[in-house]
Amino acid sequence: MSETLQSGEPAPRRRLRVPGFGVFAGMLLLFGASSFGDTPDTRDITRQVADYFTTNRTSVLVGCVLFALGLLGLLAVGAKIAVLIDAGGEPGIGRFIQSTATVAATLMLSTIVLIDASLSYVIGEEVPDMAKGLFELTLVATPVVALILAGLLGGTAVGMRRTGVGRRWYMILSAAMAALLAVTAVSFARSGPFSPDVQQQTMLFSLVVWLVLSGRGTRSHA
Repeated sequence: MSETLQSGEPAPRRRLRVPGFGVFAGMLLLFGASSFGDTPDTRDITRQVADYFTTNRTSVLVGCVLFALGLLGLLAVGAKIAVLIDAGGEPGIGRFIQSTATVAATLMLSTIVLIDASLSYVIGEEVPDMAKGLFELTLVATPVVALILAGLLGGTAVGMRRTGVGRRWYMILSAAMAALLAVTAVSFARSGPFSPDVQQQTMLFSLVVWLVLSGRGTRSHA
């Protein structure tokens, strides 16, 4: 006899346990960035940059789609954390988190996805003289985007600290990665570890890790 007939009440539904948006967002950003391949060096001439995006047209365009989907996931994670912080009694911090997530996603969409897609779609082949200048924008934007992401992760850490939402280890992780991104935000060296092209990898790695762990990190202790 079923549980419904024995107790007279409907049996409770089992919750389907699936990975959070953060896992999907992080993996999409990772696979999207990987699809771009070994992108040109800042010291390459404009013809080399143009040839790269023309030769790797398909993989770059696929990477742009995956990366854009990952940015949608970033917005979803930002919205989720903002709601939790708001419900915990800090609506101002919640709005700040959602705003920084939106600005960061918009900047990456315009300075990475849009430019790389344009270079592969037509500019690399038909207007090669513009290739290096446009590609440099995708790199020099790194410190600017990193500053906004530092605000997002730092705001998350502060909001979790003040409201008690989520897990302590995720609060510490968010604070530590915000500090790491703050270093990226002032990395304008022409070459070496503190150049934008090197720090771009640091920025993306930090964001992917933060997103993938966000589901567990913001989960209630109960």
